[in-house]
Amino acid sequence: MSGSTAIPATPFPFAASDHRRPAAISRLIPPPPRPTLFNEMKILPILLMELILASGCAHTGPVLLCQASVENHTPRDLHNFRIIHHPTERILSSNQILAGKDIGLGVPHPELKATSATLTWEDPMWGHRQVEVQIPPPEGTARLKQLIYSIGPSGLVDVRLVPCE
Repeated sequence: MSGSTAIPATPFPFAASDHRRPAAISRLIPPPPRPTLFNEMKILPILLMELILASGCAHTGPVLLCQASVENHTPRDLHNFRIIHHPTERILSSNQILAGKDIGLGVPHPELKATSATLTWEDPMWGHRQVEVQIPPPEGTARLKQLIYSIGPSGLVDVRLVPCE
């Protein structure tokens, strides 16, 4: 079997980098496109437009608070109520929140920069309570909002931002 011939691994008898390949094969395998500034500049206006649109939709300016309040939906009076906002570390507090009532806590700093809060209070039935909550992102077009913390009968806390009336 000394007369056997090897079958080439490529469909062409010459490798792609072989300088001896015929001109007809060179026309079948085009060279890879070279990156040029013109080719990259075609996509630049599209990327800039996307960036402008995304930044315009994502940032509507700071939310200003007209009021911060706490709704007590428990059948018990809550004592030594305190809210610590994070990362600003601003504190809102009240000595007592009556059962089934809500209380306005005022807003010493109207611009809302906090993303979360820690609420603590004394419950006559459950003792000392501490709850970590996330402040939701604002929805709608109104910049002036009311921040409401609502404490349910079981001690679960709901946080919402609603337009000021």
